[in-house]
Amino acid sequence: MTLPTTWAVKRITAHYLLRDGRVPTGTVTFSSPQIVLVDGTIVMPVDIVVPLDVNGYIDVLIPATNDPDVSPAGWAYTVQERIDGCAGRRFAMAVDANGGDIDLAIVAPMVAPPAMGAFPFLLKGAAGIAVVDALPVTPDPDTLYITTT
Repeated sequence: MTLPTTWAVKRITAHYLLRDGRVPTGTVTFSSPQIVLVDGTIVMPVDIVVPLDVNGYIDVLIPATNDPDVSPAGWAYTVQERIDGCAGRRFAMAVDANGGDIDLAIVAPMVAPPAMGAFPFLLKGAAGIAVVDALPVTPDPDTLYITTT
């Protein structure tokens, strides 16, 4: 049996590669605990688990989260990337009934690495910084030591 045809579905795509150029294995899971009512049918939640294909792609149709023919509307999926050997991401994603296809490369949150100035807690209370070959036997508690070895 298929979902009621009045419930809009959207195509979700993504392409994954490893930093060394190899194609990874793994899955992307779309989940939500939301129970919905569509055309008098109670649709129970289930995780939609999509394995990466042999080229590292996913391509899946996912029901919209804000379809006016579905009650309730306005919820979101939790997307969990499980890429073998890598730290995956977990984020929330709405699927707009009136929108187009969704590429995870565009909607998934990307986190920039922190700038070195983002670590002021390392210097809090330190009167000085010393670059040394090895930590001194009796370190000064007011000095931040950076070792070269």
